[in-house]
Amino acid sequence: GAIGTVAYTDASKAKIDAARDAYNALSYKQKSLVSNYALLTAAETKYAELKKAATDKAAADAAAAKIGAIGKVEHTPESKTKINEASIAYNALSADQKALVTNSDVLTAAQAEYAALKAEAEKPKVVRSVSLADPEETLRFRKSVELNLTVDADEGAVEKIVFSSSDEKIAKVNDKGVVTGGVKNGSAVITCTVTDKNGKPIEATCTVTVKTQWWEWLIIILLFGWLWY
Repeated sequence: GAIGTVAYTDASKAKIDAARDAYNALSYKQKSLVSNYALLTAAETKYAELKKAATDKAAADAAAAKIGAIGKVEHTPESKTKINEASIAYNALSADQKALVTNSDVLTAAQAEYAALKAEAEKPKVVRSVSLADPEETLRFRKSVELNLTVDADEGAVEKIVFSSSDEKIAKVNDKGVVTGGVKNGSAVITCTVTDKNGKPIEATCTVTVKTQWWEWLIIILLFGWLWY
């Protein structure tokens, strides 16, 4: 009768244990005289339920805290560790304990998002196509034009871009794609080579024709001499 209201406290546990010890110390005949033994068993059952509820809540709260600590999902070792720790903590719970975790959907979403980020990061980065806006250009001596380059590629896929001329006396090109007419009439092929991270090159070309009039040649010869030619 001294047990009173059962709570999950040391004091309540002590009362229940004391009552149990006192009852167990009785003889069989004495035990038969105890009219409120059902109160003891009910108290023990209630205390066990309260203990389980408190243990389940503590375990669920710990797992929920790890899930809450995941934060923004990124494809980094730190993010992966947080997700793994939360997953281990949640999976270790009983069915009753898992039912108490209110943010389990956050863990599920984080796992899916990390998997998607991982797949994207591991996908080969490729250059799909390279093109120059004008396949043909016409220039005169020392006149320049910048080639308009378009590269269709995954982000971070391009390793290097190189411009080259088949005949630099006709047309020169710098690393920015600016073509300058040379001292020789004719046509030169300007090639832009784009190489991806896998070492695969893709090319685009533009034919540059240099046409210098006779009087322009005369000026060139007079000003610069035959060495230019």
